[in-house]
Order: sequence, then structure tokens, then C-alpha cells
Amino acid sequence: MIHKRGLPFVRGTKIRRNEKCPCGSGKKYKYCHGNSTTSSTLPLNTDSYEKEFQQQFREIQAKQKLQQDMQGLGRPIISFVSHGYRLVAVGNTLHWSKNWKTFHDFLLYYIKKAMGEDWGNVELKKPYEQRHPVLQWYHQVCLYQQATIKVPGHVSSAPMTGAVEAYIQLAYNLYLLAHNIELQKRLLERLKNLESFPGAYYEAYVFATLIKAGFEIVFENENDGNSTHCECVATCVATGNKYSVEAKAIRRFGSMGATENTTTKALRGSVRDQLYKALSKTAPYPRIIFVDLNVCEKTPENIPTWMHDAINAAKEAEEDLTIKGKTAPSAYIMLTNHPHHYYLQEMHYGTIVASLGFKIPDFGHGKQYPSLRAAHAAMKKHADINGLIKSIKTHYEIPSTFEAELPEFVFGDPALPRMKIGHRYSVPNANGDFVAGELETACVLGSAKKIYGTFHLEGTGQRIVATCPISDEELVAYKKHPDTFFGIIQPQGKKLEEPYELFEWMLESYKNTSKEKLLEFMKEHHDFENLRSMPQQDLAETYCERCTYAIVNQRSG
Repeated sequence: MIHKRGLPFVRGTKIRRNEKCPCGSGKKYKYCHGNSTTSSTLPLNTDSYEKEFQQQFREIQAKQKLQQDMQGLGRPIISFVSHGYRLVAVGNTLHWSKNWKTFHDFLLYYIKKAMGEDWGNVELKKPYEQRHPVLQWYHQVCLYQQATIKVPGHVSSAPMTGAVEAYIQLAYNLYLLAHNIELQKRLLERLKNLESFPGAYYEAYVFATLIKAGFEIVFENENDGNSTHCECVATCVATGNKYSVEAKAIRRFGSMGATENTTTKALRGSVRDQLYKALSKTAPYPRIIFVDLNVCEKTPENIPTWMHDAINAAKEAEEDLTIKGKTAPSAYIMLTNHPHHYYLQEMHYGTIVASLGFKIPDFGHGKQYPSLRAAHAAMKKHADINGLIKSIKTHYEIPSTFEAELPEFVFGDPALPRMKIGHRYSVPNANGDFVAGELETACVLGSAKKIYGTFHLEGTGQRIVATCPISDEELVAYKKHPDTFFGIIQPQGKKLEEPYELFEWMLESYKNTSKEKLLEFMKEHHDFENLRSMPQQDLAETYCERCTYAIVNQRSG
């Protein structure tokens, strides 16, 4: 029986094992309803142990998903606390300190270690205007810390400025390289050199992006002067497919770029020049070319004019660009713009990425497909690159915690225990008496700022629905990671706006449905005889496509 009464309960009432049991027996909870063997005459309550195992398994799955959602598909952060020290592994090297409370704290230490403290100290002795950009960013970070950290030694939260993002992003990219592959001495030397810094900075971003997307990287031999070659070979771990990767950063004036907007003509010419240079390189595998536009403008909500100019320049080059008198080869192109280094003391400058298929007709921005099935076929064909694009959209934030846990829970109010499905809480029954109840399902109603939970009450077997408020910080965490917010993987409702999203959602539900069952669903279709000859996979796609069109037509009607 479920009492849908929206009964309120107190957040601070998660039942601890040494507390008195809410049933009123006077016993500690661990010796009463919290004792898995109380109601069993067997030495071991196998059902209880099976349930506990399943609960732990579900929580491990959720933690792994959250880890990948937050850190990407590369090697995870390896860290632990021992004797008051926080230890962090970077590749085969161990670092430690008593002062690192957040992963950002560690990164602020690591970039100094990686770039060289002696080099940094020499730069700091120069006037601000003459310092290397990295040390100018460092100066701005220190000023921002002084303005935002009110209590020294306590964790503080503040939005990232351009300087903070530029500095910590470089630190994170260097860490990812050292932790997953190697931090090349050559890359570090190029980063320190003002002439080569813009290109090296962008290369570090590209390499880190590939790592987070689940690619293994092998750098090309830069000392081999017998032939040209790309930056690296990236292998998709999931499929084993290999790609030749080139990174190009458009340079305008100064060490990192222009201080004024770029004209359409100049931007188009720069894009074409960079594509020519990248496509001229010898590449044994399909190409992925990253080009940073380096435009000194904040990114609006809609695609800006200058990005359209860059896209059109790539499309024009697709028609007539030749390499040594021959037609230019095909490539996946990622046009990016990261203007944070132009807005060191500002926020909300925005980034943008546009993916294009250079002589790849069924991939890229603005492509139209004759049907949902054709779109799905193209998505599968270019699954590695679509996974890369998804990772760029998903893994843009730098983790702030070591434990692959939401910062709102790690650094939040300890008086508000996290609501986890499968855990027990003290909740009111239909009579208003507080009893032990296991949280079975939960959801968040953002507009009301409440958590709704279904609880299975111990002793009576009843089920009730109870509510509690959700804090602003928790609501932010929920919106970022709704499917793992309650401690296990529990997909939350998603509004499907586009027909293809609806098609994919339906296909996920029906992709393993037997052919016999699908034919039963479609027995009234006019082409039933043709449907019977289809393989199960094609039949499932056809069924989902037709259902999607039917729903879309209903909406439009």
C-alpha cells in the first residue's frame, strides 16, 4: 500500500547503527531492525546478504558512471589520505601534501612542478607586462584567490575567470598527459618559449581532449626529418580504430592572439591556410584535424557570424583545395574557439566547437539525412568521432574532488545527509509516527525544490511517499548528474525535443526485442510481407522509426 500524501521528513534522520531503533524497542538499531540475522534461525540470512551484495554492486556501478561523467574515459584520479597527508599518483610518481583539500589545490601545485619552479621564479621577477602568459595568469589567479577566499584553509567556491580557467586548464591538461601517457620534455620546452607557446598550449588541450574521450595516444617521432607527419596517432580504446591527429592554432598578434576582432577575409584565409598545412602532412590513418580560431569575441547563444565564416571557408576548401597538385584528402575537422585568455578578469565568455566532415558527406555540422534510419547508420559509422564530440560537451569541467564524488556532497553541509536509494531513514508513517524506512525510488521536483521519495517501512511492509527540501547546491549537482544523484544509476526523465532523440530512446528499448515480437507489433502494417524478411536489427530500427514519425505527426497535428 502506498500513501501518496507527500509526508515531510527530516533530512538529518538517517539511521546510524548505534542509535536507538525507531520501532520503540529500546534496542540499538544494529541489534534490532538493523540486524540482518534477527528474524532468521539460520547462521546466515542469505537473502539479506544477497540484497546487500546487490546494493553494493549498484552503488559501485553508479560511482564508476559518475567517475566517467566527471573525469572522462582515461585513467581515473588515483588518490588517498594517509597519516594526515593527501597522496596523488601521477603516472608512476607519487605526490603528497597536508594542504590539498580539493583537486584544484593539487593542480595549482602540479603546474609549478611540471613547468619548473626555477623557471617560474625567474619569470616572476620580471615586470608583469614582460612575463610569460602562464605567469601573468598565475598572478591573476593569486589576486582572485585573495578576493574570494574568506577563511584561509577552508574550501571556497567562486566562478572561474578567464585567467583561472586558462591556468588550471593547462595544469589539468599536463596532469592528464603525465598520468595517462607521458609529459614530453619537448612539449614543456615549447610551452616555455613565447614563439611556440600558442601552438603548444593548444596541442596540450587536444591531447587531453582525446584522453578524456577514450583514446590512447602515441606521439610521432619529431626527430624524424625524413617525412612529414601528424602530431600523434590516437587509437579509440572501444573499437581499436586508429586516427592521425593534427592540431593547428591560428596565431594573430602577440603571444596568444589578437587584441581586436578578426575580419571575415582574414579568418577565412587563416582557416584555409591551416587546413592546407594539416592536410599536407603524411597520415597513415583517417585524419582528425583540430583548428583553434583564436577569435577575440565572447560566444553568444547562437552560432556567431565568425564561426559561420570559418565553416564556409572549410567548405570552400573542400571544393577546390589541392595538395601538390592532387585533390586534398578527407578529414574530420574540429573548429574550436577558447577566448578565455582575452578575458582574464571576466566570466561567461563561452567556448564553441563545430565538427565538419571534409569530404565525408554523411558527417558534420548541418548535414541532412533522408530518414532517421539513415541518420542512425551515419552515427554508427562515425561512432568514434561522435563519441569524441560527446566527450567535448560532457567533460568540459575540471574535477574539484579526488574521490569522483560531487563537490556539493564532499564540501557541503554535513547536517544534510545524502539521500541514497537502498539506505534507511527515519520517516513518518500514515499515523505520523517515525519509523525506519528504506528509500526505494526518488526524484527531484526542481520547481518546488523538493525530493520525493518512496520508502518501504520496516515491520509493516507498507510503502509511503515522503518529501524533503533540496538545497540550492544539491539542485545544481542534480542538474549536472541526475542519473547518479541518488547513489545508484536511476535514469531520470528527459524531455526529448528532437525526433532523432526520440528515435534513439525508443531503439534503446526495442533493440533486443525478438523478431517475432516486433512482427506481432507490426502485423497491421501494409508491407508486412516485406517486414518478415528483414533481420531483427533492421526490423527494430524500422519499427522505432515508424513509431517516432507517428508521435511527431501527432504532436504537429
